[in-house]
Amino acid sequence: MKECLICFNDLYEGVPLNEYFTYNDVICGKCRAKMVPIGKWREIEGMHIFVLYEYNDFMESLLFQFKEGRDIALKDLFFYRWNKTINDKFKNWTIAFMPSSEKRFAERRFFPLKEMMRDVKLVKLTPFEKTKDYKQSQKHYEQRKGIHKVIQRKKEISIQGTKLLLVDDVVTSGQTLLSAYHLVEKEVKEVCALVLCDNHRDVEICD
Repeated sequence: MKECLICFNDLYEGVPLNEYFTYNDVICGKCRAKMVPIGKWREIEGMHIFVLYEYNDFMESLLFQFKEGRDIALKDLFFYRWNKTINDKFKNWTIAFMPSSEKRFAERRFFPLKEMMRDVKLVKLTPFEKTKDYKQSQKHYEQRKGIHKVIQRKKEISIQGTKLLLVDDVVTSGQTLLSAYHLVEKEVKEVCALVLCDNHRDVEICD
């Protein structure tokens, strides 16, 4: 019996009858139904962001278990249903991951975004770094703008002339992505962003 990566129940639990014989996933239908897909472009201060899921309590708990609980076994489920879309939609683009601090990396011993996107076929780079640990979730909106003082470009990593896809797991104020955007906009041919979850309520939806 194939088991769900989250609840360990039968993989086919909660799968609609019309999907039963074609169901292809690493989590059961019941758990998958708790992940609310968006799959739309959004805009924050002129930067276009393709958002995959809504950030709800279920996604929050999964990300916490994966990142802070170091449950590396969950890595495949986040982008599983989007890998082909990303590979097709952003063909010939280069992924640029948003950075974690050295402290976080040392604690976790893995880079969450890289693990989550292991099956995406695009070139992947880490052209940014944080000069210190800076936890945005503990700061209000105005304080979040200070992230631009913490993120800097790694000059040894060339991105000149690329089509750059900035990738993060959760967008709230958008300040991390905007800081990265402004650091590279003059170097690259084109730049936009991709996020796993949207926790920002006051953004323009681009249909």
